[in-house]
Amino acid sequence: MLAMQLKFILPLAVLLSACTGYRLALKDAASYEEAGMNAEAFKRYKSLFIEEGDVRSHVGMKRSANRILENIYFEAYELYMHGNYPAASENFDKAEAFRKECESYRLEPVVSPTYYDAMKEVSIRLFSMYYTEAEKFLLMGDYDAAQLPILKMKGLNRQDPRVEYLEVLSEILPAYKEGVKAMDIGLYRQAFVAFDRVCRLDAEFNDALQLREQARVMASYSIAYVQLASNSGAEYDRLLGADIKRAILHLGDPFIELLERQDLEIILEEQRLGMEATGNSESFAQAGRLAGADYLITGEIVSLNSRIVSEVIREREGYLGPGRRDAKVKYQEYERIRSTGILYRFQIIDSETGTIHASEILPITWEEAVSYASFDGDSESLWPGQWNSRILPGKSDRVFGVLEKEKLDELLSAPREFEPESAVVSRLLEQVSSVVASRVKDFKPKHVRH
Repeated sequence: MLAMQLKFILPLAVLLSACTGYRLALKDAASYEEAGMNAEAFKRYKSLFIEEGDVRSHVGMKRSANRILENIYFEAYELYMHGNYPAASENFDKAEAFRKECESYRLEPVVSPTYYDAMKEVSIRLFSMYYTEAEKFLLMGDYDAAQLPILKMKGLNRQDPRVEYLEVLSEILPAYKEGVKAMDIGLYRQAFVAFDRVCRLDAEFNDALQLREQARVMASYSIAYVQLASNSGAEYDRLLGADIKRAILHLGDPFIELLERQDLEIILEEQRLGMEATGNSESFAQAGRLAGADYLITGEIVSLNSRIVSEVIREREGYLGPGRRDAKVKYQEYERIRSTGILYRFQIIDSETGTIHASEILPITWEEAVSYASFDGDSESLWPGQWNSRILPGKSDRVFGVLEKEKLDELLSAPREFEPESAVVSRLLEQVSSVVASRVKDFKPKHVRH
């Protein structure tokens, strides 16, 4: 009987003890609340609500939370009224973080619209303050220091166009100063590149467009190209000359001016025979001066030839049908390789001094191969295979499969002639033009005369 009584008494005692503990904890939380210690009261109410989930602790949370929020918002508002916008912003952020926590517990905190208006005003004032600070650093040339206020502006309003402007300005100003410095010490190419970077970001920034054009003019030089006659034929000489000029123009190099006046060809033609006869740089320089060019580029096809470098003929066994009892036949497979090569010599000559700045012979080759099969008979019935005797059957006799048959059909229908030589030469001339244009682009005169 005693055991049965204890069985019911002990759980009841535990329950009464738990209830007593909860009431005491709730009473302690209320005592902190009455004493105005709202943070401690909220902490205890929150702990009880998480453990028990009852209404009284939830209501206590709401009361203490509203008082805490009011205090934080009011402190932030006072700081705002005194013009301490950074501290006000920090306190408003703290209040907003606590408000969101309260909402997560469904406490429905009440916030005065006055505080929200103040928050907006603080954000606007801070943004303007950071903008002024960042702009000051940028104009001073301290681009690293400007990044922090720009970052703070992004945190306040990333979409404001002034953020983008300052970021662009932080790229423009160092490039502009780099360009000015390069101009001062005569590094006009570097100056052009720097000012071009500025113009790509903001073409109307200061006098960047004007300075870029000044740098381009100071770094640019004029060239004239003359194609010397060769034994390869006037047509190829004419084509190569046109290709090279076109390739130089397509470089789009702002520092290279290719002279293309209507009378230029007449002037150069009058000097051509003299240049080809003497072959010295002074005669070339004279032609350049007459053409009004700072530099003259001369080009000559030294040699142009085409030859068969390899020719292999193989005799193969086959059958006039897909079976070993079909007639045994032979057919031929051909492999031919043709090589077409050009030797081209060019020079870059100073028109004033006759100095040769570049002289090179370019060897360029183009190899092409043709592979085909030939059979004097019904090629559609021809199957590849192998056999030792045309008359006697052998153990090693066999007809190859469908894949080998398809390959043979392709060889039988493959072209037997090389591409027309004129087309190959045109391709070689294009390659020569591309190489010459790249050499011209790499040529950077140390002293440009103006």
